[in-house]
Amino acid sequence: MSELLQGIRTSDSVEAARPLIDELQQFVWTEVPFAQIGHTKQVTALSKNISGFQNILGPIFWNTTNNK
Repeated sequence: MSELLQGIRTSDSVEAARPLIDELQQFVWTEVPFAQIGHTKQVTALSKNISGFQNILGPIFWNTTNNK
C-alpha cells in the first residue's frame, strides 16, 4: 500500500496515476475490513425567526430565511 501511495504521489498526472489508483482501490476493497473516515458531530439550534430549515448533515442552508 505504501508503494502504491508513493507512486500516486510522484505521478506526473492523474492519468499516469490511474492504474495505481485502481490497484489501491482494489486493495482497500479486498484487504481492509473497516476504515473509519472520521467522526462528525452536529449541534443545531434555531430561533423562532428561522423558517424552511431542514436538518441535514453538513452546513448547507438551502431554502432557509431569517424572518426577522
